[in-house]
Amino acid sequence: MNISTEELTSQLKYLDKSIHELHDNGYFVVGDLADIEIINDKITVGSFKNKIDYLKSGYNINGDKANIFELCLIGISAYNRLPALRTMTLHGSEEDRNRFINFIMSNEEALFEHGNIPSIIQEYYIDVFDHGNITYLNDFILKNEIKDEGGHSIGAFTKRTDVGKALSEKENGAFVSVLLLPAMIALIYISVVVIYFMFFYNGG
Repeated sequence: MNISTEELTSQLKYLDKSIHELHDNGYFVVGDLADIEIINDKITVGSFKNKIDYLKSGYNINGDKANIFELCLIGISAYNRLPALRTMTLHGSEEDRNRFINFIMSNEEALFEHGNIPSIIQEYYIDVFDHGNITYLNDFILKNEIKDEGGHSIGAFTKRTDVGKALSEKENGAFVSVLLLPAMIALIYISVVVIYFMFFYNGG
């Protein structure tokens, strides 16, 4: 509630990147994004403990898009310092959620002005809410390169986050295990052949 607009924008880009990496590795957040845990001021794989599911599990095939859309709702609320509306949206009924979405779409101009939202973020929210293009914030920034009011470019968050690093290490570990399995089978096979020739073939 007390951070600057610049810091809020940075945090939203960081969260967007973390969610993007989670999706890239086949997962999505189940339930409310606002419930994920911040660990030592960072978002880690542990932040999503018991809150994720596989995108291909059949539980929600549009789970990734739902996460992105919810992150936009969080952003609009945060820029406008509206915790009550955010709580109603994330933890309320489906009717409350739809009412809030309609509220945003009907009051975009006022929310943008009151929230002091950077122009590129405004364009992003318009693209999501008005045009239905549910894409990642950082991807939108990279694609459009819109300048802010002062003529400065708001760079996208492109570095790999702790989430991406951890999932990559997990994937690499699994990959190594897959590589080791055939090697172990081959070693066992060779050992069996050697033992056979040493003890049985010569003895025959």
